[in-house]
Amino acid sequence: MRNLIAIAVAAALAGCGSPQQPAPQGPLPSATEPPAREAPKRQISKADRESFASAAKKYAKYAAEAKKDGGWTKGHCKGAAEAFKDVGSDHPKIAPDCYANAGAAYEHCGMIAEATDAYDEANRKARAVIQRDYAPALVGLGRIAYQKGELEKAEDLFRKAIAADPKNAEARNAFAVVLYEKGRKGAGSTAFNEGIVHLRNALAIDSANMTAYTTLALIYYEIARDDRSKLDLAALVCKQAKDVSKTHAPIYNISGLIWLKKKNVTRALEDFRKAVELDDALLEAHMNIGAITLSYRDYPSAMRAFQKVLARRQNDVEAMVGLAVALRGEKKMDEAEALYKKIAAVDPKNPAVPFNLGLLYQDYKDSQEPTLLKAKAFFSDFLARGGAADKVTEAKRRIKNIDDIIAANKEAAALQRDAERLQKQQEEQDRKAKEDEERQKKQDAAKPAAAKDAKAPAAKDAKPAK
Repeated sequence: MRNLIAIAVAAALAGCGSPQQPAPQGPLPSATEPPAREAPKRQISKADRESFASAAKKYAKYAAEAKKDGGWTKGHCKGAAEAFKDVGSDHPKIAPDCYANAGAAYEHCGMIAEATDAYDEANRKARAVIQRDYAPALVGLGRIAYQKGELEKAEDLFRKAIAADPKNAEARNAFAVVLYEKGRKGAGSTAFNEGIVHLRNALAIDSANMTAYTTLALIYYEIARDDRSKLDLAALVCKQAKDVSKTHAPIYNISGLIWLKKKNVTRALEDFRKAVELDDALLEAHMNIGAITLSYRDYPSAMRAFQKVLARRQNDVEAMVGLAVALRGEKKMDEAEALYKKIAAVDPKNPAVPFNLGLLYQDYKDSQEPTLLKAKAFFSDFLARGGAADKVTEAKRRIKNIDDIIAANKEAAALQRDAERLQKQQEEQDRKAKEDEERQKKQDAAKPAAAKDAKAPAAKDAKPAK
């Protein structure tokens, strides 16, 4: 089972849900940083604003259709992007805003090449209009790099976005996510502390920025591994965030993790369930619900949670493993075994597969020697692949247990054979004794008859001797 720290940091880098409005003036420096070079102010006309509003209206129309149809299609994305590009080509002063929004529209459908071109065009337009790069476009390009796993490139783009507009909260949020990732991969407190600074700045810019609250809680939660006091800070951030908005699902997922760390499983489960109530697509919360309910042997609840994940991520190995364990708990052995085989096809090296198949064959099938030998082979395969120390210990214990059971069964079978042989010998002796007894009875019955015949009187016509 996966560690319960199932956190969607990528959510902080999600594409815009609605169009970004064109900024009428240049960026202002953060109060906690050295003043940035002032950007030339743009004189945005009424016609510019009305045209942008028209494109935003079309975007809203496509967004409503996408929600109704179950998701953005390429038709929706192209339509929304073209609406902004058309306005941008006719209104140079707001062209950077329009092309950046076109890039975000393309991102909804994973049209990465088109999104990249639109963001690049937004930057070119910005250099002509405000003599510097356009922060939202740089954030979009950084988001694409992050999703490709190009962390250094993403970091560079987010830094440039902050330099271009120190008051761009999205840039600071995105950069903090990269710093969070770096901190988890070994950079430690240096990266975490820098991330905290950027998130505090983001909240100074926008005190209702839920993405900043979520990432800040994550960083404090991570630091709490080494400094337990930071867990209370993480909980405080979650409380403040809930006071700002009671409908932001990710903050409930983080809050659940914090309660879990505090060993309050009931509160944790409440928060995870609240998270999915607010956003059924928050798969990390479903995973956490599945893990907790599975540990409490609430197999039906665990099955529902893992199935929610697999409905959207068909090859999520950890969700498949969790579902297979729940199926096994519900005594649905054939379904569980079939799912383990599917996992093996998706992830041939996954040690959870042979370990769990070993459990299934040892504990849930017949106890015949061929079945136990299959279980032993699965556990041996698991040990060859390596795994968690506690599972390795259990696998070794189970192999010894199987060997002991097979040896005991063989000894019991030998004793049974001896007992059956002795039983047969005894039955044969009893049979012979009974035959001898019957024979003796017949012989004893014949003796009186013979004696009587010997004493019988002479015949009547016999004459006495003279």
